[in-house]
Amino acid sequence: MYFFPTPYPDELFYSIIARYHYLSGNVKNIHTVLDLFGTRNAVSTIEFPSRLEELNNSLPKSIQIDISNIIQKNTLLDFYCAFKSNEVREDIIKAMYENGGKGIHVKLGLVSGGTLFHKYLRYCPSCIKQDTDSFGGPYWHREHQIAGVYLCTKHACLTLNSDVLRNQTNRQQWFALSTNIAKDSGELNEYTLGIIDNFKTYSSYAYYLLKNPQSRNLEWIKKRYRIILFEKGYARLNNYVKINKLTKDIINYFPAEYLRLMNCNDNFNWVINLLTGNKNPDTVKHLVFLQFLEVHPSEFFDSKYDDLGSIDIKEYFQSIWDNRLTELIKIGKSQREIFQIMKTSRITVIKRLNELGIEVQWAYNGGTRYKKRYTETDEFQAKKVEMRNSWIKWHEENPKLGSHSIRRDHDFVYAWLHKYDNDWVKKSYRVSNKSNTTRVNWTERDYMLLEEVNEVIQSIILEGNNRVTLGRVAAILNIKGWIYKKSQHIPLTMGYINGHLESVEEFHKRKLNTAINQQMLDNGLLSYNKVFEKAKINYRYKERYRRFTEEKINEILK
Repeated sequence: MYFFPTPYPDELFYSIIARYHYLSGNVKNIHTVLDLFGTRNAVSTIEFPSRLEELNNSLPKSIQIDISNIIQKNTLLDFYCAFKSNEVREDIIKAMYENGGKGIHVKLGLVSGGTLFHKYLRYCPSCIKQDTDSFGGPYWHREHQIAGVYLCTKHACLTLNSDVLRNQTNRQQWFALSTNIAKDSGELNEYTLGIIDNFKTYSSYAYYLLKNPQSRNLEWIKKRYRIILFEKGYARLNNYVKINKLTKDIINYFPAEYLRLMNCNDNFNWVINLLTGNKNPDTVKHLVFLQFLEVHPSEFFDSKYDDLGSIDIKEYFQSIWDNRLTELIKIGKSQREIFQIMKTSRITVIKRLNELGIEVQWAYNGGTRYKKRYTETDEFQAKKVEMRNSWIKWHEENPKLGSHSIRRDHDFVYAWLHKYDNDWVKKSYRVSNKSNTTRVNWTERDYMLLEEVNEVIQSIILEGNNRVTLGRVAAILNIKGWIYKKSQHIPLTMGYINGHLESVEEFHKRKLNTAINQQMLDNGLLSYNKVFEKAKINYRYKERYRRFTEEKINEILK
């Protein structure tokens, strides 16, 4: 070997080898393999090239490469190792230096973690033009090959699929990027603006990780997430995480198609794995989660959290909560305001203040802002006028409604007036005129319900899959209120229902009789096992009804 291509900015190592193969004039790929690695066993790989030490040893000393620099600037190691421990990172680097590089994808969780790699190598049309102008030809950019990246951060345009498969049948092939293998797949029209906006955010996060290597162990990552979730109201002081609310909000936050493209739409176990257990999902899912939390990787990996691994997370949460509580007290917030801001109860706040030994002189509904009672302040007088005017206004706008109906929609105003201006609100309280209200004729209603109930019960029996119960009949007719609270007014209806209610045993026997008749119609074999199976009764009842069913069958067969 007399030369080795100089790597271009952000060039994928695969692309460097592909350019060597083209420039060397080698007819067969195996010749390139032998030139570079001195063995027939080396294969092409997109993310984590191996045998780099062998490659360097095969080069003349004058053109030998800086392997660590190649790994950092021309592979995807920094992206996929960002959320892995330093030990894992060192193991991967060692495997890339040495022979084979076996097990790298497995060790990084890229196989079991469900990482959705691009099927084809991707390119940016604008990069092709710019690279051709600057370097005489295009090349594969490593940023464009990252799982989940569909947009070029440099030109803010969507990347496209080439004709080159990521996983070739012959793994000893390297294809240089050229205009004849780039194809216009029409992908530009496939994505909505919402999806493209998410692409932009994700690509910027991924590009940051490529340029700023990170390494954190699983314990540190989980604690960091818990702090963010606590700040955003998804975690409690006791370290409990509201998983159901979290996953529901993630679903509502992203377009469904975006989650599918990121392979983050499958039952959302990946969210649980991010926060609990021993599994550490791939970088794609971490970045999607950070997108939802609206936390940039630079903020997530901020150096001020470097000592997080040695911190008790519950104590950390408690200190944040305590600081917030004392801050609210110092600025003069009232009890009610503090409870609302802290999203907790009065008992919790008072208990914690006692534990901290903090004595607070609460002013009447006003904290320490007031030097006199709240009802003596100008603020109270202005509030009273405002509340009275609102109460009067709603009554004028709804002349046919009584105060009781009006307060349903404005109960906070009534509650305030009832507490601070009760005499006035009593005098202004309006009772609706009920003289025109038609009284219910319960006798007529009873006869009407009797007919409806008869139809419902007969339909339940005819359908055969449900037991006749009071609750089921009431639910179907939507008359639970009458059944449970006004039953004394509908004696005929209640008598009919009670006469047709079924116990579990009666229900099962009805199903068995139906199954016997159905089996006869189907000209099937009349055996207990066949009948019981057709009746679809829980297996634990099988022996209980054996005698009953066999007697019925014998009566028919006589």
